[in-house]
Amino acid sequence: RLQCQQSAILKLMRHRFWVKMQRCRSVIGSRNWLITLGRFDVHCATNMLSAFNLIPREGHLKAALRVLSCVKTFPKGRTLFDTACPVFKDMEDDDCDWKEFYPDAAEELPPNMLEPKGKPVRITACVDADHARDVVTRRSVTGVLVFLNNTPICWISKRQRTVETSTHGLELVAARIATETVMELRHQLRMLGVPIDGPSMMHGNNQSVALNTTVPSS
Repeated sequence: RLQCQQSAILKLMRHRFWVKMQRCRSVIGSRNWLITLGRFDVHCATNMLSAFNLIPREGHLKAALRVLSCVKTFPKGRTLFDTACPVFKDMEDDDCDWKEFYPDAAEELPPNMLEPKGKPVRITACVDADHARDVVTRRSVTGVLVFLNNTPICWISKRQRTVETSTHGLELVAARIATETVMELRHQLRMLGVPIDGPSMMHGNNQSVALNTTVPSS
């Protein structure tokens, strides 16, 4: 009889643990839908919790519900659409010339793109990275927010595939991810027939990366 009671208790504990695991995965999945709909303010926290989606623990469920309470506190969070074209004085006053190093360089245009019509749009990317955000693997997290004119159109928060020992390395990796994202967006807009106004602007907070990627002799 004692063995039967212990077996029943063990089955009950396994069932409760399985229910909590399913609930945690459901909460994380719901937050992924919120991010797709525009609530990218919880993107980083959802990205970190998704790493434990295979075998979540009780603490992960509490953390997921805590992020949902943040969404509940600000239920009217929304994405504002602003079609005004931003103006950057730094872009207009930039006097660097790379023609000496790359005389035949030009942007690769799609061969079968539509004829551009309508008002031109300007693409702006804001990029940042958190050094060694993951305390287990010491991998950094990249954050990218891309604007079409003054409207956020694309957002990324993901762990980097490599482990960098300095902020320069991880910020350089984040800048590469942002550059590839902007290149993809420029290609998509051209295939839709949307005219693009000049080059894209990328904003970051690491001066060494900015100097390393803008000086031709570096």
